[in-house]
Amino acid sequence: MAAIPPFLPPCPTHPATIAGRAAVELIQHPIQWTNGLIDFPATTFYIPDGAVILVISEVHSPGGQPSDTFAHMLASLTITS
Repeated sequence: MAAIPPFLPPCPTHPATIAGRAAVELIQHPIQWTNGLIDFPATTFYIPDGAVILVISEVHSPGGQPSDTFAHMLASLTITS
């Protein structure tokens, strides 16, 4: 599983599958921490593929879950290489 980038505060991660590939879902809830304030919940997916990682993020995820639009986008995503 991918590590959380060091510039982010601690947050829960979950295994996921995006476009048929193993991914990590990171859910960041609002928090005040040493490096700043995060006002809104955000959902980010990290999809590794060898030497690169595709990062897809929704900056404001209502209720800490992907919005319907973001979920539809993820469900219809196709990775071609």
